[in-house]
Amino acid sequence: MPRILVALLLMVATLPSLASHAVNKESTGNKTPILHGVSDEGHYYPAFDHAYYFVDGTGQANPQLEQNVDELIQGFGFKPLKGVSENFGYEHRVHWILIPLHSYDLQESDKYLEFDYPLLDFIDLYVLQAGQPWKLTYQTGDMRPYDSRPIDHRVFFFPIPEKTDYLLLRLQTEGSLVMPIAIVNGAHVYTHQNNTTLGYGLFFGALMIMCVYNLFVYFFTREQGYFFYVSTLFFILLYQLAMSGYGYEWIWRENGQWVNEHIQPITVGLTLASVCLFTREVLQLKHYFPLFDTAFLIASRLSLATAFMGFFTPLSLLIHFISILPMVIISMVLVAGAYAYRSNVSGSGLFLLAWSAGLLGAFLFALHQLGILPSSPIYVHSLKVGVLLNTVLLSFTLVSHINFLKAEKQRAEQVAHDNYRLALIDSLTGIPNRRAFDHQFRLEYRRSQREGSPLSVLMIDVDYFKAYNDTYGHRKGDEVLAKVAKTLSGDLARPGDSLFRYGGEEFVVLLPDTDIKGAVYLADRLVKGISEDRIPHNASPLEHLTISIGVGTETRFEADSLAIIEEADAALYDAKSNGRNQYQMGKSSKNIHVLRGSQSS
Repeated sequence: MPRILVALLLMVATLPSLASHAVNKESTGNKTPILHGVSDEGHYYPAFDHAYYFVDGTGQANPQLEQNVDELIQGFGFKPLKGVSENFGYEHRVHWILIPLHSYDLQESDKYLEFDYPLLDFIDLYVLQAGQPWKLTYQTGDMRPYDSRPIDHRVFFFPIPEKTDYLLLRLQTEGSLVMPIAIVNGAHVYTHQNNTTLGYGLFFGALMIMCVYNLFVYFFTREQGYFFYVSTLFFILLYQLAMSGYGYEWIWRENGQWVNEHIQPITVGLTLASVCLFTREVLQLKHYFPLFDTAFLIASRLSLATAFMGFFTPLSLLIHFISILPMVIISMVLVAGAYAYRSNVSGSGLFLLAWSAGLLGAFLFALHQLGILPSSPIYVHSLKVGVLLNTVLLSFTLVSHINFLKAEKQRAEQVAHDNYRLALIDSLTGIPNRRAFDHQFRLEYRRSQREGSPLSVLMIDVDYFKAYNDTYGHRKGDEVLAKVAKTLSGDLARPGDSLFRYGGEEFVVLLPDTDIKGAVYLADRLVKGISEDRIPHNASPLEHLTISIGVGTETRFEADSLAIIEEADAALYDAKSNGRNQYQMGKSSKNIHVLRGSQSS
């Protein structure tokens, strides 16, 4: 069943990517997708080798007013981008990019500017054609309506008008300023659109599968670890949707500006809070490491506060904090995992490996976002790779944790069962005790009452036992009680007949499905059996150990359930009063017969 469920979820999860793939194919005229480097139909030219940039610290510069390109470069201090990283880190200042187009061998009618980074807030594109002033052609970005994009895509593609000589970009963002810009043709646009959509669709599909599957597991097991794991995956999924641009394209296209402004601190805070609670649960910090448990509680509350602030606080005020906080918390997770591993906590090895992969991916991605690492595919996709490794390994960790909890539960149940069993066994004689008799008597009484079958009870007392203890000592008294219990147990032939130590020197025999005749027969045999053992007892008139028995039988079950015990107890009193070494039947029995042990022995 779980395999079928996973297969169905995989089909559902990949539908968005396949549907988008089909739509894109229809919208591009059913072109055949060509991968770059395989055919000349797809062309990709990085713009960094020929472009220039200028940083406007005031945000008031207007280089687009200068029509002469040479004077524009000199007057505003444009510098070559060649040799400069595509990632400027967290940079709030306005950046201007000048791109000459005369170096790119592409058809005039099939030329596009690619800006392969979806999180740039504001992009203004000016074009310069011969003999004309700069013309503002496109205004778009992550903080502008989605419909402002000239091409429906998660990243930015700008068709370049024919006879354009230069492009001038005005860029500004509150987050990381990454500028993977290139000049491409239409075949590359189509290839990029389909390949990335399909790839990301599979990535999101994998996360969706993990979410839904483990949510079902949580509903069945009610283990909190699964709930925190699912919440972690869900908020990671939202974060990745936002960071990849697909959230804006697929989900919040209509009100994307507000969501794009606040989604990062909200999802980061909620993800980290879930991570902290998940770690507490899986590593059992409350039980093994109370100090760590307190630290993670504080960290979870700080993360929730960050998410709450994200609803009202501009991204620019939180961006550095939400870049550092994940590394701090994941470092805490690793330290806690290492301590748990040293303490042999179940699943801690896989847990440590999972978060090591996650930390490495998050660390490389954070360094990329800060501008320390370049925009290499390794660093751009490091977080996604780390997330996938992390989620898969954590899933195995949860399985190990749940199996450990099940084993612990089974051990606890076995210990409880053994303890309960020990609590029902008399340690001296090795037979069930008074508590066991009370439980078994209630069961047999209800069954006999329900089925209308007779139930008999034999109350047994060792004659002159106090005198035996006084004569031979308590240790010998304990030994003789064990011998009596062994002899009585050996005389019970039927599996349903049970002997119990009732207390002190008293025993009781419970006889289901036994009428007065059968009970009397057994009582007679038990009296004779103990007498024939000839256990020395100098304080007894017979000079050997004997027993007395009271017999009670119930057939109508109209009186109180204790009536049969009271009857047997009264009969035992009569047997002791009449000289001991005998049995007596209860007064409610029709036939009364007395067997005196002294006469029979």
